[in-house]
Amino acid sequence: MSDLRSSDLTLTVITDDPFVDEAHLAAAAFLARYSGRTLDASRYNLRTFFQWGFRCEPRRPRGEATSH
Repeated sequence: MSDLRSSDLTLTVITDDPFVDEAHLAAAAFLARYSGRTLDASRYNLRTFFQWGFRCEPRRPRGEATSH
């Protein structure tokens, strides 16, 4: 029987790029566990999703207020 235990870990990300947001970091972490054809398919799906989101909402630097 396996025993899975979690501990409180804090991830600190330091970047000067204002266009790196939590969604892109989460996507990179998600893709890190895959390889081969699964990685290719997941990368394509995420790329399509982010392109769709980009068309729906103009990209703003992190922390900038929304217009609506």
